[in-house]
Amino acid sequence: MDNKEGFLVEYFEGSNFDENLVMQEHLVGNKFWVFEGFAKDVIAKLERPDISVRFSCAYTPDISGQHEFEIFGIGKARLLIDGEELIDNWTETSPGEAFFSFSSDSKKAIVDLIKGKTYQLRLGINLRVISQQFILDAKHQIK
Repeated sequence: MDNKEGFLVEYFEGSNFDENLVMQEHLVGNKFWVFEGFAKDVIAKLERPDISVRFSCAYTPDISGQHEFEIFGIGKARLLIDGEELIDNWTETSPGEAFFSFSSDSKKAIVDLIKGKTYQLRLGINLRVISQQFILDAKHQIK
């Protein structure tokens, strides 16, 4: 999957991203809905799904300076850049208003990035939930 636009999407049984890989695929886009798209086939095979999903991509900004990232959803999520946790919406979440008030409150972080430098982004989510949406920018190459 080298040098493709979009995301490498990996599905794991349980919440451990180091074992129990169920499948992986490549997705292009910037909005992904659970049960209507990306996790539908994996979740449908389990009676009580406890699936975690990791979206990975290489991101090369076209400007230097501060970049703001935000995550929210129904369930747990965390965002890492170059292996360093930027946003933790996994360990502790607060109720939010999105998804008919079933979501966690959004969490944001700002990080300085350098134009032309490639960063590895990883978003880990747990899908032990009914529905979830993630809006991501997928104009980057998978490494």
